Amino acid sequence: MGQAWDRRRLEPFASRISVWKAGKYLDLRAVQGATWDRTDPFLYYHHHPAKREIRAGPHAVFLRLRKLLLEGDDHFLTAADVFASKYGLLGHFHHAYSAPILPKHKRYISPEAVIEDGRLKLVDPTREGLELVAKAVDDSRPPGWRRFTRTDDALVAMPEEVRFAAKDRLRYADDPSGRPLSTSRSESWEEARTGYEALFLFNPERQAKSSVLVRSESIFIWQSVLLDFPTPPLDTEERWPFWAQLMNEWLVDISPMVTREQGGKLAPAWRCNSLLQAMYLMLWLDLIRGSELRECGCHDCANYYRVGPQTNSKYCSERHAYRAAKRMQRGKVP
Repeated sequence: MGQAWDRRRLEPFASRISVWKAGKYLDLRAVQGATWDRTDPFLYYHHHPAKREIRAGPHAVFLRLRKLLLEGDDHFLTAADVFASKYGLLGHFHHAYSAPILPKHKRYISPEAVIEDGRLKLVDPTREGLELVAKAVDDSRPPGWRRFTRTDDALVAMPEEVRFAAKDRLRYADDPSGRPLSTSRSESWEEARTGYEALFLFNPERQAKSSVLVRSESIFIWQSVLLDFPTPPLDTEERWPFWAQLMNEWLVDISPMVTREQGGKLAPAWRCNSLLQAMYLMLWLDLIRGSELRECGCHDCANYYRVGPQTNSKYCSERHAYRAAKRMQRGKVP
């Protein structure tokens, strides 16, 4: 009974990750004129301990993408674009760099872009950007407070004034501060954005504090991340130490939090910084729930699916199980 209670306790799940994504990518670059919207990758994360689930989450689809890469499949790039169009880019920028570092006494960043009715619109930080910040600050202040004036412009940093510290990948952090920042290297916004086609996006939900919008990621970054992404089974003697260290490194910046559900009830949640970090959290959740991802036993199927601890299925669906049985009856490979 206690074991069943523990399993149910893990079911209520909320996250605080909202990824901006374009409706279409080509070579992992947002197509000009594409629509933009927010998505939560956990909307695609389904878990039932007693069922075989092919729609297990983006981490299962990511494993399929990894298989295409290892096999040298000609459709790999197209599949990567389809993945990004549904789930968004990996968010590698946020793992390479710190949060924006503003000059002393400055609190806001004037944006370079805004999303209106799903369309990305560039704005002049010295004019429209300042107006957007001023309006957002005024809207967030209680009635009767002093309004944002021209003298307050000194609180707003222009994009070229912002710097980023590189995250130190050579020192794995064992302390609560998370992954340490490099003490020897910081980069300007122009340097940091290179390769990502990044913009400071106006974000009124963050009290006028602009956020980094990444429009492009290198296919080489994706290939490197895919090759390192843990593949089932995770408990092999040969690979487990490497995967355990890698997973711990990605999990270290994830933090628990409390959110409020509809009706006012408090519920546990998690805060993630990127899609890639969310996928590592999904792997961890599968692990603690006693579930695992498996590759479909059909030789011509690249799907990965989740099974519970009581499931012995070798195939992603009943249809593929039937197909494999027929092939074996004929003396063929499943």
